Amino acid sequence: MKPHKSKKWKLAKRLLSWLFLTVTLALIIFYAQKIDWKEVWQVLRNYDRRALWAAAGLTALSYLIYGGYDLLARVQYHHRLEKRQVMLVAFICYAFNLTLSTWVGGIGMRYRLYSQLGLSKGMITRIFSLSISTNWLGYILLGGVLFTSAMVPLPSHWYLSESTLQLLGGVLLVLPTVQN
Repeated sequence: MKPHKSKKWKLAKRLLSWLFLTVTLALIIFYAQKIDWKEVWQVLRNYDRRALWAAAGLTALSYLIYGGYDLLARVQYHHRLEKRQVMLVAFICYAFNLTLSTWVGGIGMRYRLYSQLGLSKGMITRIFSLSISTNWLGYILLGGVLFTSAMVPLPSHWYLSESTLQLLGGVLLVLPTVQN
């Protein structure tokens, strides 16, 4: 009885995957038709080229950093996937994460892709957990640096003083060094 359920489950998963892909493509086509592409290209032509190149460079850098988290997990947990496979999964998951949320991109897509590459659910959970914690440690450190350096001018009507924000920045810088 179990092999019969397994075949049905595999078929259902395959059908749901195709349904998801079809709906996604249909939505992309539907919304792409509503865009005035001439206006988009006109706006892009009017942008400062250096700003566009800087934005493209920062975007590429963010994808590389995000992929680096999964590569770090590869080193930490010694799984057998090749670096290019890990970077491809991370790239796809980051794109889905930015457009469809953490639940779909960061978690769901990662489990789907890594499991298809043969990793166990436990290993995928460790990879995801390391990626998320590393990502948030980066935010904490960045916030700490920005707050302590007073690089961000505060609005005059804000309820926190600059010295309070610098103190908070100091706490953020110390936070990652605290261990249990």
